[in-house]
Amino acid sequence: MATLGLVTVPAQGVWLFLLAWTIFTFYMWIGSFGTNKALTLTFTLLLLAFILLTIGAAGNHAAHTWGGYVGIATALVAWYTSAAGVINTVYGRVVCPVGPCKK
Repeated sequence: MATLGLVTVPAQGVWLFLLAWTIFTFYMWIGSFGTNKALTLTFTLLLLAFILLTIGAAGNHAAHTWGGYVGIATALVAWYTSAAGVINTVYGRVVCPVGPCKK
């Protein structure tokens, strides 16, 4: 709605929105420890990206830039993780290893 000009989002409130996603990602990251290493790495990078983007939205330009770089790395790992889930399920064997975590 903001892109349509229907609402205005004040710049000083963006860090709070990102903080909420950081908190959500934190407990998803904890939960990922019981799955596999690829998913844990995905959530580790995502958590780091949200932390950096939150700091960046609060005014630190360098953190904002690095948050973008980490976000790109997160996307690459997430693509591999999701592809591995589909491919391994379809073929019924490990084609793309994801490194099972010890329980």
